[in-house]
Amino acid sequence: MASLLTAPEAQARNLHSDTPQDLDDVLCSDQHQQQEEQQKTFADTAPSHCLSGESRIERAWAHWSKLGRPKLIVAPMVDNSELPFRMLCRKYGADAAYTPMLHSRIFTESEKYRDQEFTTCKEDRPLFVQFCANDPEVLLEAAKKVEPYCDYVDINLGCPQRIARRGNYGAFLMDNLPLIKSLVENLVQNLHVPVSCKVRIFPDLQDTIKYARMLEDAGCSLLAVHGRTRDEKDQKKVGRTGTPSRLSKIL
Repeated sequence: MASLLTAPEAQARNLHSDTPQDLDDVLCSDQHQQQEEQQKTFADTAPSHCLSGESRIERAWAHWSKLGRPKLIVAPMVDNSELPFRMLCRKYGADAAYTPMLHSRIFTESEKYRDQEFTTCKEDRPLFVQFCANDPEVLLEAAKKVEPYCDYVDINLGCPQRIARRGNYGAFLMDNLPLIKSLVENLVQNLHVPVSCKVRIFPDLQDTIKYARMLEDAGCSLLAVHGRTRDEKDQKKVGRTGTPSRLSKIL
């Protein structure tokens, strides 16, 4: 897993160089002891399957408070949310950030994909690592690999693109709520790091509320809501009144 923690080589050379430099430009520090330190932190927290609903809520709030209750969060963006961009955003005031969406099956199968698509460093916190998935066990295997290096494992339940339709993930899982529940529950019961979800809304408000409560009951600790339906993915079709709002709820 050491390869997951490797910052760009240019940064490493700068960090170990004897040449004086502007510390403001050094965004990531050396990583040698990061994995061991973070694993000790997560080992102190038991998975949620042994907690009551009220206890899970209390622990979710406690975790969020420990992170400083971040307000400015960099959302996941394809081909933009990699480590250098996240660190630049943090430098200019971001409180937390998401990785780009990672494909859970490819992440478990390909070391090359893991090395290229997921890098982090000690300063890259709080961090949400986002996966798309449709298989609870595959998602868990992927999540286990990043668990020591993040503050939330996030499930992308909001992607409305054709590739998500073909792959049966993202917002197209809204047609299979039992599968969504099993994805969340399996992570919650086996991880020490909290689970978050990014969702879209249903056309009917009551369906959306039931959806959110189902995720809460499954153990989701934080819910990010993209205020559009699955079909409202084209701004030209939605119009000005369809501009999405992004809300976060600690469950």
